[in-house]
Amino acid sequence: MSGDNYYMQGTNNTPKIDFNGVTGELLLEGRSMPSNSIGVYGEAYEWITRYAEDPRPTTNFRMNLDYFNTSSVIWISKMIKVLSNMEFPDYTLMLYVYLDIEDVIELDPQDVVDLLTPMFDFNKEPTVNLCIKLCGLDSNGKVIKESDVLL
Repeated sequence: MSGDNYYMQGTNNTPKIDFNGVTGELLLEGRSMPSNSIGVYGEAYEWITRYAEDPRPTTNFRMNLDYFNTSSVIWISKMIKVLSNMEFPDYTLMLYVYLDIEDVIELDPQDVVDLLTPMFDFNKEPTVNLCIKLCGLDSNGKVIKESDVLL
């Protein structure tokens, strides 16, 4: 996968998608309420599937989404499922979730699981090491607090 990247410019209704196969940095950023979710996420999902066959030892999947609709959750869930089931048990998947700082302060670990349940099958054991990192953002979008939830 080395050298293979996937990029899609964001719009008012679709996220920026920036997947880097060399570094293992995978970013979804912005708003995700596309009218045609397969048009936005279909190729990104195919890229993730290929990446999962030859991933980096640490994959950082960053979800910095202001808003996402139900169809987006379905596609993001599919991508997380592929990444969490990579056949490399010594590898690590870091799942970063960016939220307003006030939301991060109020969440306990079970709240995090409840928040992410639509996107992740917590009933199935991941085949990689998995860590969820909550990142609290200030009003300027700067990370001012981080909390880890280990699964």
